[in-house]
Amino acid sequence: MKAKRLLAGLVAVAMTMGMMSSLVLADESENAPEETSAVETTEPKEKEAKEPEENKPSESSKEADSSESEDKKSAETTAPTESKKEEPSEPDETEPATTAAPAVGGKEDGHAVPPKNEQVPSTEITSVKITLDAPVIGAKPDYTAEFPTEANYYSESFSNEYYQNYICWLDVSANSHMYKASAVFEADHEYQVILFLTAKNGFSFTAGTTAKVNGDNAKTSIDEDGRLRVTYNFPKLQLKKITSVEVRIDVPVAGSKPDYDLDFPSGALYYSENNNNQIYRNDIRWQDKTDNNKILDPDSAVFETGHEYDVYIYLTAKAGYKFSENTKCTLNGNEATLNFLNGNGDTLGIVYTFKTVLTEISSVSVTLNAPVAGAKPEYTAVLPSGANCYVETQATGTYVRNGIKWRDMSTSTDLDPDSDELDTCMKFLSTCQQRTIILFQII
Repeated sequence: MKAKRLLAGLVAVAMTMGMMSSLVLADESENAPEETSAVETTEPKEKEAKEPEENKPSESSKEADSSESEDKKSAETTAPTESKKEEPSEPDETEPATTAAPAVGGKEDGHAVPPKNEQVPSTEITSVKITLDAPVIGAKPDYTAEFPTEANYYSESFSNEYYQNYICWLDVSANSHMYKASAVFEADHEYQVILFLTAKNGFSFTAGTTAKVNGDNAKTSIDEDGRLRVTYNFPKLQLKKITSVEVRIDVPVAGSKPDYDLDFPSGALYYSENNNNQIYRNDIRWQDKTDNNKILDPDSAVFETGHEYDVYIYLTAKAGYKFSENTKCTLNGNEATLNFLNGNGDTLGIVYTFKTVLTEISSVSVTLNAPVAGAKPEYTAVLPSGANCYVETQATGTYVRNGIKWRDMSTSTDLDPDSDELDTCMKFLSTCQQRTIILFQII
């Protein structure tokens, strides 16, 4: 029995020691990374090897997936780049837009316009002809070019502050562009015109393409878009001289108002400006030479009998012309005096002296009450309407009233307007006669 008990105790001690050993091994297993636990060590090694192979993806599939992913990623990143290359780039802001040119793939004259990158055979344009209004002093530049009907080129409709229809002008003398809205040609300036021409579909310009503007040779070059750039310098603008002037004006007539409206011959290269104030009308001034050169009021002045009058007339040359220092001046066909010429030659003044014109009166008509014995003489004469004469109202002498004097012919004495009566012998015409005398003042 003791032996059995001793054996049992040893077994127990052995078991206890074995259990402790297992616990120590388990604890070390939990703390060591990627080591197999004590439980797993009881599994067969074959199963241990097989299970990882079944659950773990193969290297070939991994590579395939990776390759597929890379291709997909590459496709996603390269797709936008390819589409951007196909889209046309925006024009540079500094370059003029060519709104009139047909769009790529559009039509022109019923023919399809091929894309720019498509190589299409074209016919070379050897020369171009352009017609423009030449510069004229005081005129605006011409922005509408004309071409022959058979021309295989045209001017696009591009426009900005300098350009219109792809045409601009330069003031060579001032070394500046001309603003389209306010440009006006000036005398003694040289001007250059610049045009850009576009070839029609199926045609093209070359470095050897020549150009003529208004029949004269112009310079040409090709820009980066294949347009033909044409430049031409017009001759310097020179003023043409006016060597003679002729004007007509109404001759002063006593009792009439001065004339302020001039007449010029057809095609006159000068005019009178609308300069109006208290002295001038249409750049014309009248002065009474007899009355200390008194300037006449344009609104109220009337010519007086027997006076001399000077008329001063100022003329302005039309654009492109100037008066010569030796300009011959005539007024109503008579030579006038050149009394003023400004430094630019664009304003000229002439002066002419008139005498008031007296028109002959061929007949007069007057109505007066006939003499009646015992009555006072009549001193009021009646003239017809529109008569060119009148009877003065003031007394001009002892026996004169209103320009009328009575005389007794039988005694050759003048009657006193204040006291005398007509003699009774008036009824005996054979022995006594009385007459009226009327004094007229001619207008």
